[in-house]
Amino acid sequence: MADAVPSKRGASEEVAICHPGGHGQILPIGGEWEDNLNTRARVFLYLLGMLHCFMGMSIVSDRFMSGIERITGIQKTRRIPGTPRYKTGAVWNATVANLTLMALGSSAPEILLSLNDILKRNFMEGKLGTPSIVGSGAFNLFIIIAISINAVPNGKIKYIKEEGVYAITAFFAVFAYLWMFLIVSVITPNEVSVWEAVLTFLFFPLLVFLAYLADIHVLTIENIKAFVWKRKDERSEGQEPKTWLEKFRSAHALELLESSKTRNVKEPEKN
Repeated sequence: MADAVPSKRGASEEVAICHPGGHGQILPIGGEWEDNLNTRARVFLYLLGMLHCFMGMSIVSDRFMSGIERITGIQKTRRIPGTPRYKTGAVWNATVANLTLMALGSSAPEILLSLNDILKRNFMEGKLGTPSIVGSGAFNLFIIIAISINAVPNGKIKYIKEEGVYAITAFFAVFAYLWMFLIVSVITPNEVSVWEAVLTFLFFPLLVFLAYLADIHVLTIENIKAFVWKRKDERSEGQEPKTWLEKFRSAHALELLESSKTRNVKEPEKN
């Protein structure tokens, strides 16, 4: 095997797999004959093999996604309490299914490839891992969003159905880049600690939980405002108003309540 060439970082760079002395986890299969083969011939053969593997991965991924679509498409008929009527609805919540099963199916090859790379290098940083995560996220943020925008026909307007879910997923998508930078370059440079890995993993169920609350309209701006005002009112009970706004609210509380009720009542339509 050819000697490793020292890099600028002080670590050793592996010999390219297509050059004499280069090897991988499986290749070269042909032993010494393949090792002494012309470099261009090895590039061509390995390229064919890689394309063949890609086709196999696409077939497996399509089967997996088809199975997930069948699972998420299951519907169940439930009886409406207090009425003789029945309602048919999906067993899986659409938001939860998209963030868990669908995401797992589309990202399974990337996850397995990064896992294989980290195991092969005995949990040392390789050429995959962080770059693959950043590259995949950048592709989703820029290319997929651009295609989705351009797919809307001219003259038609499309709206985001669940703005709360969109806002939460967008926040976590951007936060993931910042978090990766912090754990790799700031908190523990060139090292990922166990607690960082565990905390990174726990962000995922947090994302799913918050997105689910937003999907069922529990986590909304109106509810957050109502909760904050309620806490402020509870704290201010028994205390005399200090600011001019608190004095105004306490002096005109009844008028404000009546005006808010009248705004919510719709006037009868005039013919």
